[in-house]
Amino acid sequence: MSKITVTTIAGQTSGSDANLVKIESGDTLQALSNATVGGTLGVTGASTLTGNVGIGNARTEGTLHIHTGSAGTVSASTQADDLVVENSVETGITIISPDDQSARIRFTSPSTNTDVGGATIFYRQNINKMNVGTAVAGGVLDLLSGAGVSAINADANGRVTMPGQPNFLARPNANDTVAAGGSKIAHDEAIHNIGNHYDTSNQRFTAPVAGIYYLEHIIVMTGGNAGILEAKIYVNGAERSRSYHRYDGNQDSDRTSRFIQLSAGDYAEPYCHWSSSNLNTLNAGSTAMMITSFSGYLMQ
Repeated sequence: MSKITVTTIAGQTSGSDANLVKIESGDTLQALSNATVGGTLGVTGASTLTGNVGIGNARTEGTLHIHTGSAGTVSASTQADDLVVENSVETGITIISPDDQSARIRFTSPSTNTDVGGATIFYRQNINKMNVGTAVAGGVLDLLSGAGVSAINADANGRVTMPGQPNFLARPNANDTVAAGGSKIAHDEAIHNIGNHYDTSNQRFTAPVAGIYYLEHIIVMTGGNAGILEAKIYVNGAERSRSYHRYDGNQDSDRTSRFIQLSAGDYAEPYCHWSSSNLNTLNAGSTAMMITSFSGYLMQ
């Protein structure tokens, strides 16, 4: 096998081979220093490039750096610099396939070296279907927000949880007396309080984001006098939900619940109305067996 080192281009001036440097089968073309192509470079067949490559500019990032324009002072992470695409304006990579064929990015390792790999991003136009997920037993899909916080988690059995979704359950930490008229019920013990949006000091749940919330207030009275018992929920100091129950003097309960649209910063409080002029006992129950409670969570 021979080696051809090209220093100048000379030779034919006409014909099909004019201005061509031809490397015959078995020969090698070697650029001993930097090589610059001023026009279009067409390569037919397999080619091996040893070292890092820059397209559009001298390579400055990773193994293959496709550079259309400078994005500014920024460097690619060494954890993900095998392919770096850079531009000074909107930047993107497009995968184009026929309508009846699939386009995908597949993630594979030696232990998942199968036709489906370990995980896939998949799209197919003629069935209007996109898949994003794992392809191995025990695979977990996790959507992050903020600084790497798990927002939505799907386990290997398809069960979906939202670990940061606001959710609370509170109760009075002791029995209390209920006087005639309306009063706030002191749910001053939080059984759970995901996100810490319920304040046990003032019995307020404050919505962290705008959305539809499910709120529920259950009250239980025991013994004493007969009368009208009403469980209520107030939002920003105004009544938004109530129920009506005629209490006969034995232990009985009342419950109100609603889907309520709240804006960020709105607050909900548990109230009770009791019609009798005599005092009755509010039964708090226990942490293990709650009777009277105030609870809620973000639906959407």
